[in-house]
Amino acid sequence: MTAELNKLRWRCRRGMRELDMVFDRFLVEDHPALDEEGRTRFLALLEVTDPELYDWLLGRVAPPAHFAELIQALQRHRPHP
Repeated sequence: MTAELNKLRWRCRRGMRELDMVFDRFLVEDHPALDEEGRTRFLALLEVTDPELYDWLLGRVAPPAHFAELIQALQRHRPHP
């Protein structure tokens, strides 16, 4: 694992276990395929609060258009009950 990926993994650590699991899976499966714009947008997404992110992931609230594609990708990694 590269130092850059380790730093990013640390930045993805959230206050909610569910979000940690989603971000961990996303980093392994989807993040490597993001282009520069997608990576920049992902870093901006990490600045969003946990409750807001969680509402977006559960579909309770629609995310802003500029995050919609990333949220859809993250939703694919949600654990299903």
